[in-house]
Amino acid sequence: GDPYDIKGCWSGCVFADDEITAGKPNILYTAVDYAKASIAQAYPESSSLDVWRKSSTNPIIQGRPSGLSDDFRDPYFFRNGDDAYIIVGSSKNGVGTTTLHRYQSHTASWTNDGSLFFTGTSAGQDGTFWEMPNITPMDNGKWLFTATPLGTMTGVHTLYWTGTIGSNGQFVPVSATPKSLELISKEGFGLLSPTVYQHEGKTIALGIVPDKLPSETNWRLGWAHCYSLPREWSLDVDGNLIQKPWSGLSEMRSATGFEKKDFSLDGALSLEPVSGREVEICATFTVGQTPFGFNIFKNDEAKGSVTYQPRSGQLVVDFSKLTRLPNDNGVYDGVYSCFLPEFIKEGEEIKFNIFIDHSILDIFIND
Repeated sequence: GDPYDIKGCWSGCVFADDEITAGKPNILYTAVDYAKASIAQAYPESSSLDVWRKSSTNPIIQGRPSGLSDDFRDPYFFRNGDDAYIIVGSSKNGVGTTTLHRYQSHTASWTNDGSLFFTGTSAGQDGTFWEMPNITPMDNGKWLFTATPLGTMTGVHTLYWTGTIGSNGQFVPVSATPKSLELISKEGFGLLSPTVYQHEGKTIALGIVPDKLPSETNWRLGWAHCYSLPREWSLDVDGNLIQKPWSGLSEMRSATGFEKKDFSLDGALSLEPVSGREVEICATFTVGQTPFGFNIFKNDEAKGSVTYQPRSGQLVVDFSKLTRLPNDNGVYDGVYSCFLPEFIKEGEEIKFNIFIDHSILDIFIND
C-alpha cells in the first residue's frame, strides 16, 4: 500500500461517469493509514477489470472536515443533473451524518469544505455514526436515502428516508423520522448495508446478512456472513419502501416442483417431491380465523414454522424447537415475529413468497 492506505482499502463504491471517468467504471474507496481515513480512487487498466491502478491524485479527499468524528468512511457517488457529488458517512456531535463533496470541473477536484449532505436528529433514533450511506433516485422526483447506523436505541439496523435533493446538493427529507428497512431487524440482525443497483428500469438491492456467531464457529464452518437474495425496490404513494423478489430469481427454479390450486385444507399437506434446504415456496391463502402457513426443516424431533396469525395480524417464524447454532440468545431466541404493515382481514388474500437457502430465509408478503 501507499502511505495513505497502508492500513487497508475499505468500503466504497464503483461508479461510471461520462465527465469524470470517461464512462468507464472507477472505484471510490476508504483509504486508511495509522492516523486517519481519506477517500481515494482507482481506475481499470483494461476492459477486463482484473487490474486496477490508483489515481495519481490520491487521496482525492484528504480526510474528514473539521468538527466531525475521526470515523469517516464509505464514499458514495451520485449525480443530480449537471452536478456530481460524493457523500461520506461520519458523525457530528455524537449523531450520524454524511459529508457532501462537490466535483469542480475546472480543477478536476472535490471540495471538502465541511458541507453536510444529511444529518440525523438524535442518536437514540438515528444512531451515532452512519455506515454505507446510499442515495438513489426513484420515481416522481423522489430520492431514497439509506444508511446503516451504529448506536441507535435498538442497536444496528438499516434505516431509510425519502425526500428531494436541493439545488445545493443537500438531501431534504419528507420527514425527519426514519423508517426501518426490514419488518424484523434490531441489534444487528436483519439485512444491513444494502447495495443498490438500477438496471433496465428496476431498482435492485441486496444486503449483508450477519450471522453473529462466535469466531470459533465461523472458523469451523469456513464462512462468516452472507448476502441476501436480490429484491426489487419501489416507493408507494406515501413514500414507504415496497420490496418484492427480483424477477430474475425465477431462473433458479429447478424441474422439481409441487403445485396445487383451489382447495381447502384442514390439517397438513406434504409438498413432496420438494425437499432439502434450497427451496422457494409461493402460495396464496384466503385468510380464515385460525393460523396457517408452512412447516419447514421438519424431522422426527422438531420442525420450524412460518405462519400468519389472523387475530393479531402477525407473521411468526418459529425455529425455537430446532437443533441449531443459536446466535440470537436474548434477542429473538428463535422466534421472529412482526406485525404486517397492513392488517389482512378474514376473507382477504395473503401471498407468501418464502426463499429458503440453508440458514437464511427471505420472506415477502403480498410483494
